[in-house]
Amino acid sequence: MSTAANASPAGPLSPQELAAATNRYRAAHGVPALQPNPRLSEVAQTWTQQMADRDILAHNPWYSGEIPSGWTSSAENVAQNWQYASADAVIDQWAGSPGHLQHILNPSYTDLGVGVAVNAAGKLYATQVFAQY
Repeated sequence: MSTAANASPAGPLSPQELAAATNRYRAAHGVPALQPNPRLSEVAQTWTQQMADRDILAHNPWYSGEIPSGWTSSAENVAQNWQYASADAVIDQWAGSPGHLQHILNPSYTDLGVGVAVNAAGKLYATQVFAQY
């Protein structure tokens, strides 16, 4: 049995906090807020927990087939780190990468799903799944 599987999905940071920070960042840059999408969050949380369990950082190669049908565009951001406990710090980490920042600020996306997990070693993992519906 994996000890990471027993880690709280929320850990020091909840998916809701990270989603709110995403929308604050978008608002600060004049981009409309994303709607929380529970089905996107299920995909994000499942993948995030798998990364934590395996102690890897990788994009989900199947996410576009796992999210609800009807989307016209989608993207995924993943993060892994030791030091960031706040949602704003994780957003800043993504914002430091042009590709990740482009996903966060893409005005065509309408929906957001977020996953957060902490493994037994204390490493934080996070996933954002964006979609346009």
